[in-house]
Amino acid sequence: MTFTPTPTAPPGDPTYTPIPPFVAMVAPCPNTHDAGCDTFETVTLNSPPDPASLTPGNHVLHSGMQSLTSGTFAVNGNSYTFAPDMLFHPGELVTTTVTEDVTVMGLPVAPFIWQFRTAAQPAQGVFEDTGDTIPGWGWPADAELGDVDADGDLDVVFAYTVFRGQVYLNNGSGGFSQGAINLQIYDCQGVELGDLDGDGDLDFFFVTDGHANGVWFNDGSGNYSDSGQVLGGDDFNFDVALGDLDGDGDLDAFVAKNSRNHVFVNDGLGYFTQHAILPNLAYSRGIALGDVDGDGDLDGYAANIFEQDRLWLNDGLANFTDSGQTLCNKDSSSVAFGDLDGDGDLDAAIGTFQNQANSIWLNDGTGVFTDSGQTLETANTYEIDLGDVDGDGDLDILSSNYLGQNRIWLNDGWGVFSSSQIFPQEGTRSACFGDLDGDGDLDILEAISTGDPTRIWLNLDLPPCIRHGDMTLDGSLTAADAQMVFNTVLGLITPTYEEACAADCNGSGTITAADAQTIFYAVLGMGEECVDPL
Repeated sequence: MTFTPTPTAPPGDPTYTPIPPFVAMVAPCPNTHDAGCDTFETVTLNSPPDPASLTPGNHVLHSGMQSLTSGTFAVNGNSYTFAPDMLFHPGELVTTTVTEDVTVMGLPVAPFIWQFRTAAQPAQGVFEDTGDTIPGWGWPADAELGDVDADGDLDVVFAYTVFRGQVYLNNGSGGFSQGAINLQIYDCQGVELGDLDGDGDLDFFFVTDGHANGVWFNDGSGNYSDSGQVLGGDDFNFDVALGDLDGDGDLDAFVAKNSRNHVFVNDGLGYFTQHAILPNLAYSRGIALGDVDGDGDLDGYAANIFEQDRLWLNDGLANFTDSGQTLCNKDSSSVAFGDLDGDGDLDAAIGTFQNQANSIWLNDGTGVFTDSGQTLETANTYEIDLGDVDGDGDLDILSSNYLGQNRIWLNDGWGVFSSSQIFPQEGTRSACFGDLDGDGDLDILEAISTGDPTRIWLNLDLPPCIRHGDMTLDGSLTAADAQMVFNTVLGLITPTYEEACAADCNGSGTITAADAQTIFYAVLGMGEECVDPL
């Protein structure tokens, strides 16, 4: 849908006022998680954009595992497309800002920010320990994946509680070797990667327990230098989330602290100024950013200990107001945003301390959250990560547990989760999803916080697809197989991977009426057999 501006009075009339330019539609759609790694973006305005205003500095794309992204633009009527110069990583969170420097007839467009994730390839969602490890130097409090040396694979930056920061570089197959070492950061609690100075590589913002926070700049090869910034004083800081909070295209910072949270705005060159202090009665341990109310800016969710969580709504200029909602009145330690029930808005997965159960809170689309009633494990969860581990089109959960084993929770597509794989190691503060071996599915890096080595877990590939028509998988072709494939074509059932393979009788990659007909006649002993006959 596009919109054509209508003047409030005929041109030439002194009361004539054009409708201000605004973003009417974007693609990929906000909060989706099925975009291809080669996707391009489309923005539809209420009038044709000025082509000269379309630059990567005005339409700004931050890819969460890479950097500020360049590309090419094309205009078609009220819409324009942006084709990035590189491929995204599977499961990557992409944040895009249409800044006010995009114009229509010289008039600035109202800034608009949206996020989406890229799809991961189908896999078993079962993970195998590779046996490769990374030394557990100093009790890692956080680990972040990103391509810090611009060679196309995912590296890792560690934040340690009792040692200096470390960078480990990926060889492209999920094996890691030490890169930048002994970064002068102590008592670190959290780290977040992003292109903070706009030079096309991944820098990082770190937060500490008892020391000032700071920023380190990347030289483009994974070598880091301290920017010299002293941010937020020397009190207790627990987490940081990066995002464009004021709509100007650069990455700002929302820091979780004791008794108050800090918002820092970026000058575009990677230097931050404290913009706001948001009060808390107790400790905020986790932060998530996302547009929960659909108004085109990033809001913040603070996971709190000793008081209920708080949802902070953004006015688009990094000014936040408490939503006043009663949210997860437990000792929350972590939060992750994602569309968990497939309705297009951002829901919240909450991890908790004090042997309280993790929970799922669903959004009604306006930023009002309701407890789904699900109770997941009680294992002092330090971190929640989201990703589609089995490639079935929904977001699953990885919980990093300190007083229990890490665990995968599989989503049924409606936001209802069931326990899947349990990992043997306890004492984890950070485990994260990413395609570590370059095969298109999501693997796991598990950073153990008890001095043990970090482990690499690779997602197992799906077995070969066998197309024999036996959709019930009972070893013979019967009327039940014909009925099942007809129900699949009609959308009445959703088959498993093996069932879908069996039903794709002609090997086209899609289950159609032609497959149903082939199986029906095969049951009757008539017509051609399937690609892989029994």
